Amino acid sequence: MSTLVPFNLLSLSLPMLRNFIDIMPLKDLYTLRKNSDKITSLSHFRGDIVQILSIITDNVEPWDDKLVRYSDYMNQAVVKPYSIIYVYMGSDICPEALLAKMEEQVYHFVFLADEYDWKQVITFLHAGVTNLNTSGIMHLPEEDMETFLKRLSNYKVKDILFSDRNCVKIWFDTACKTWNSLIGTFFKTVEVGDHYPGKLMAITQDDAKIELYMNYKIDVDLSDDEFIDDNVDES
Repeated sequence: MSTLVPFNLLSLSLPMLRNFIDIMPLKDLYTLRKNSDKITSLSHFRGDIVQILSIITDNVEPWDDKLVRYSDYMNQAVVKPYSIIYVYMGSDICPEALLAKMEEQVYHFVFLADEYDWKQVITFLHAGVTNLNTSGIMHLPEEDMETFLKRLSNYKVKDILFSDRNCVKIWFDTACKTWNSLIGTFFKTVEVGDHYPGKLMAITQDDAKIELYMNYKIDVDLSDDEFIDDNVDES
């Protein structure tokens, strides 16, 4: 997501530029920092935006020293803004409390793992999220699928990947049905990918592009003749 400034920001006098940086939302400041060393230098007083935050439930032992226990995170006095968040969920993690510790939600990439509810996935989303990846087990009852997929589309997340162990074809079929029902109101077009059976591509009314990938499980009947190798000795 680009940050548009209707004038040459660097042409401002130093006091005016400093005031501008002081009130600029962190998510916009982060984008400008990536494109200007001067902005980076002048905005040090706003603090750093750390690249990755990896939080893990207290219910398991961390396997990497980069993982932060949920309780340790919640006990921090100051939480820096992050660009990417990985959350290894557990029954002790409250997404609302976790996010409330952040001064501002500037992260653009969300990765959720282990076991969680679909409503918790929605809680982690905001307008600046461009990538969402999930794995593990997402509790998504069939009667909630349409609601989940409609709420998910509202955030216009550019790339979505569901690799949950319980992801099955009905998830994808429901996504196709639900998003197609929004053509003319929310979406302009919705198409199924040609070379990837679990890919859905959609264009919103304001020309935002959304790509949804689902690594759903396929039941294969190995007794079918087409799966029997002629070279296998069945004796």
